[in-house]
Amino acid sequence: MRRTVALALLIVALTAGAAWLVARLAPAPPPPRPAAGPVAPDAADAAEAAPATHRAVDPEEQARLESLREAREGYAALRDAFPEGRPSPAAAARLQPLVGSLWPPPAHPEVACRGAICRVLPIPAPAGWREALAASEGVRAIVDRLAVDPDAATTPAYLVLAPPREMAAPEPPAREPPREPQPVKPAPAAAAPPRDPEPHEAAPPPPPGRAEEYLRGVETSVRASPELAACLAAAEPGTAVELRLVLEEGALTYRLGAGLAPQPAHCASAALDALTAAPVPPGLGPGERTVHLERPAEHP
Repeated sequence: MRRTVALALLIVALTAGAAWLVARLAPAPPPPRPAAGPVAPDAADAAEAAPATHRAVDPEEQARLESLREAREGYAALRDAFPEGRPSPAAAARLQPLVGSLWPPPAHPEVACRGAICRVLPIPAPAGWREALAASEGVRAIVDRLAVDPDAATTPAYLVLAPPREMAAPEPPAREPPREPQPVKPAPAAAAPPRDPEPHEAAPPPPPGRAEEYLRGVETSVRASPELAACLAAAEPGTAVELRLVLEEGALTYRLGAGLAPQPAHCASAALDALTAAPVPPGLGPGERTVHLERPAEHP
């Protein structure tokens, strides 16, 4: 009887232990699913997409990038054209006094000019030196264009000089003295002083020959110009070009024929602008003169 009771208790204990062990090892049921509905976008994805949309429609950023691109292209054009010109001490002499006192010591400007393009860089380069160069009234008065490197403050600035504003009128060529003595002729009777034309009368024509004489003087100045000779020397060997001088309505203009490369043509135009900028004396009348210019020969 005791054995039967003990065996029954042992069976009950083993059954309870097995049930407890099964309850511990069984996996927990999954949590209940939420009700179906629209899925909200991830917060990180939304944050990354927002700046891209803002950058695509920012007009100020687009304008800044466009301005930077134009500044780089303009600077590169002058930097690449500078070595192609001929050295121009006259242009350097015009610019050197204007930039010599722009920056405090120990900075001193290094100036080099080729044709109408000049290169300027202060050594050492102080802070704000490019702004001081652009703000100088003296420099702006003789410069048509200024370009600086938008990506570096220690590279040179390049300037295109304008032709001189004032220049003395060309002197007429000296006449040759007579080779043989001429007989003395009686003095002509004194001419009546010129009178002003009546309102219904046309103005008297200018004396003949004065316009031709003036144009011969202009041709002499053109052929003697060292700036123009330096421009033609930069052309290809054997280059010749036709220059037409026109005197009309009290103004002197010129027409330069084809035959020069872009850089020598620009240089020659600047030199001719200076030679034809002087005021024309009144009463010369109309006239034309054609001048043939050639590249100066190179001497060994």
